[in-house]
Amino acid sequence: MSTKELIRVRLGIGLNYLSVLLILVIMEYVNRFENIFNPRFTGIISLFALVYWIISSYKIYWKTKWWKYVHQNVDKFDERELKFVGEAMRLSYSFFVVVLASILLIYSLADWSLNGLFVALLIYFAHVLPASILKWQGYQI
Repeated sequence: MSTKELIRVRLGIGLNYLSVLLILVIMEYVNRFENIFNPRFTGIISLFALVYWIISSYKIYWKTKWWKYVHQNVDKFDERELKFVGEAMRLSYSFFVVVLASILLIYSLADWSLNGLFVALLIYFAHVLPASILKWQGYQI
């Protein structure tokens, strides 16, 4: 993978996660400050972030088959692939646990409750993180 292509892939992954973060921030803002938010402004930004997130997820993970690659049976991997996928799974598990524990700590200190969309996006994050790590490192299928 060329340097230019690697930068493009990393930018796509970063923007995908940024769109998820933007959706979560807007959702939390609306939930916490429902009496002062501007529905038109937050609706337009939320719709833009949601559409971008869906399109970028499709292009980055589904169309390129990276989603399937990290979710297939380990018997289908050769030794080299097993090493890379195992390392990506280890890193993604460690990172996800730290992120989730931090979120839960913040929410418990603020005495907030988690909602369904937040949990669904955390599940999405857990599933695409190993593929993101492999793509970020420039690994080729």
